[in-house]
Amino acid sequence: MSKLSEFWVVTKISALIGMLFNSYMKRMGIQFKAGLSGKEIIGIFINKN
Repeated sequence: MSKLSEFWVVTKISALIGMLFNSYMKRMGIQFKAGLSGKEIIGIFINKN
């Protein structure tokens, strides 16, 4: 089994705008401390495609 080190996160900013960013677990902790909520996350993917 391989370790998952990085992943892609898709968030919903508004009804028309979304955002895609590359992350890893430590960076996600920082995102949540900065105000990201679970409700804003549309999906988490291991491939950008």
